[in-house]
Amino acid sequence: MFTLVIFIGMAAVEHFHKRNFSKFSESSVMMLIFVEALYKILMMHIKSDNLNCLVTMTNNIVTDSGQTNENMSRLMSIIFIINLFVNYMTWTLYPLLCQHYRLPFSANFPFEINNITNYSLAYIYETMMGFYVCLSHGCVDTLMPVTVSIITTQIRNIASRIALIGSNQNTSNENLDRPLRVKQLCNVIKHRRKANDCQYYSISQLNANSDIRQLQYSIEAHVRLLRVVSELNKYHSTVFALQVLSTICHSGVMILFCFKFEVLHQAAFKSQWYNTNKKVAKMLLIFGEIGKKPVVLKGLSVFKASHFTFLM
Repeated sequence: MFTLVIFIGMAAVEHFHKRNFSKFSESSVMMLIFVEALYKILMMHIKSDNLNCLVTMTNNIVTDSGQTNENMSRLMSIIFIINLFVNYMTWTLYPLLCQHYRLPFSANFPFEINNITNYSLAYIYETMMGFYVCLSHGCVDTLMPVTVSIITTQIRNIASRIALIGSNQNTSNENLDRPLRVKQLCNVIKHRRKANDCQYYSISQLNANSDIRQLQYSIEAHVRLLRVVSELNKYHSTVFALQVLSTICHSGVMILFCFKFEVLHQAAFKSQWYNTNKKVAKMLLIFGEIGKKPVVLKGLSVFKASHFTFLM
């Protein structure tokens, strides 16, 4: 959205400043780069916070009341889709907006492109970085909220089909239809994971009772419990794999982002932009200092939030 608004504003201003078109275009491109950098930094903070909320929401689903925060999941989906749209607009408009961007192609790399080997390395680097950014901002960010929504729905449906299990369980319809909360289910899973232990526990608790229906119900409930254990483990592994994939992708993008800034910073210094345009110097300085912080500050919080999920 920011990029689109800036593009429209630039087109309108350039229409009324045709005499100074070249000078305005260079300043406009630098302003676009600066604003888009701030937008990406803001989105990294938002996505990191959303990832923390996602981890917390998943932990609550598995360990607490079984209630899913559908509004949070929907909000994350909307934010990720908007971010994907903005990145797509940026990739599309950059070739048009940067036609007056006078830095040579070799300025994007820390080595000189004076032979076919260096050029091939530069081309491969640009291609792989573009694919990596598309994967991080497009596939992972869009896949995560959708997958988590599906997983939470499945967990809620599974939990609603399980009846309460206890030592004083009777065979009344009220207790048979009563849903097992996910927290209680996980407590059972935590203390009695193996099938033999579950069956031994149910039979030992009902050994003094000759009610065949009670014994049959308890065994069937434990069999259903074992199936849920397997499904919960599968869903939990999927969520954790998505967390790890997203963290790696976002951290890699931010590292590449900071690396590109350092190269741009050096190129701007060699081209003496600091002497000709003080605004550009301030933009690059602010861009670099702010852009490096999310790598350290947000990366640690995401891994810390994922720690509990890893232990489950």
